[in-house]
Amino acid sequence: MTNMRRALLILFVLAVGCTDSPEAATAPPRPTYSPALSSASQAVLQQRQQAVQNALQDAKAWGTLGRTYLADKYYEPAAVCFDQVTRIDPTDGPAWMLRGLALEELGDSQAALDAYGHATEAGQSCPAAAWRAALLYLEAGRADAATELAIEAAGRTQGGAMARLVLARSLLDVDRPRDAASVLQKLVAERPSDRYAHLLLGRALQRAGIGGDASHLRLGQGAQPVWHDPWTTAALVHGVSLESRRTIAQAMIDQGLFKKATMLLQKIVLESPKQIGNRVLLAKAMRSAGQLDEALAEMEAVLVEAPDEHPALTQAAGALFTRWQQTGSVADLEQAMTYLDRALVLTESDGQNWILRGEMKRLSGDLEGAASDYRHAAVIYQHKPGLTLQAADLYIQTGGHQEALSLLSGLRGIFPADLNLLLLSAKAHESAGDRDAALRDVGQAAAVAPDDPRVRALMAELAQP
Repeated sequence: MTNMRRALLILFVLAVGCTDSPEAATAPPRPTYSPALSSASQAVLQQRQQAVQNALQDAKAWGTLGRTYLADKYYEPAAVCFDQVTRIDPTDGPAWMLRGLALEELGDSQAALDAYGHATEAGQSCPAAAWRAALLYLEAGRADAATELAIEAAGRTQGGAMARLVLARSLLDVDRPRDAASVLQKLVAERPSDRYAHLLLGRALQRAGIGGDASHLRLGQGAQPVWHDPWTTAALVHGVSLESRRTIAQAMIDQGLFKKATMLLQKIVLESPKQIGNRVLLAKAMRSAGQLDEALAEMEAVLVEAPDEHPALTQAAGALFTRWQQTGSVADLEQAMTYLDRALVLTESDGQNWILRGEMKRLSGDLEGAASDYRHAAVIYQHKPGLTLQAADLYIQTGGHQEALSLLSGLRGIFPADLNLLLLSAKAHESAGDRDAALRDVGQAAAVAPDDPRVRALMAELAQP
């Protein structure tokens, strides 16, 4: 944080009347929102501001207002509000941590560290504050201090995922890759879809010279950490701005709350009808809630206004594809393909469109076309080796044994003990007439999973003359 900005923050705090006394009567900050809020959202915000004004010593009212400003990314007034909460109730650990988050966003790392320290020591302890402080120490190049705090955080949260990720990063920074690998191997076993954990594990194994790093580096390729905890997640639902409410809607979709997301997004779209991104997200929620006709109508209206809107083409194609699966309408399938073809011309690097078109082709019987599309998707999403396996399987089914073996050979060195890969390789060799190679593959698969019924069935098949 620059000296000028720190001075402005101090002046801002003084202007609203903060003092060191817990009895201080401070007017709630009232920042000007830009863009302006809708009348309904403005009413909610004013209600929360007035609740503070009516009871200046009510920590809960201050906390609700602070969470609103934090969710809406008005960090200076959020810091003021949480400062008042901690003055009124110094034992409120979550308020200390959220104050630290606001200060961190303002660039005042030292003040944030101080707040995180209070959060971990307060009566209502907030364990996530310890690993958030460790991250700040890492950014400042103080890896030893970060490691000490991360160890404490991992202990406080009974080995929570975020704390262990921070601990692993800290251990790598103090040149303890074997210890980092030990932490991460357990985490990856519990959370196999955590790409960032795979990336860190690959780096740890590589630096320790243990081996097996290639597969984890591939699975974690390009992963970026998203640091979250229950306290900050809960704070986000207090937002009243369009951006924060859209974030809430996306979280609802991610959690499978499609009808709730649809209702929220319908309100957002009414307030911002010209923002196409909100309309696309609404169509996605509708599709997931089974409202296919409504989703399609929304996207077709968007495409009249913006014919080259790539996300709208994708959502329209998805709605038509799902409707084709339900009704068998050839017209729906053909139109879905047309939309996807247009989308891929506009943006060839969108792997999801290649996957969607590949699945359409597979289910409609065009296995060669499906294999080609999955192959394209696999090039874009190299961290998803399952796409390569899908393409290889489709090539095998259409007699493209050499294409399948070529794809599989590219993965063999990275995933030498992957059961699905070994079984597909055996099938490809068998179909190509290379019985010996197929037997070798099945033998390796049996070493990995001797009791797997697929392994036994293929061994029995190959044992026949």
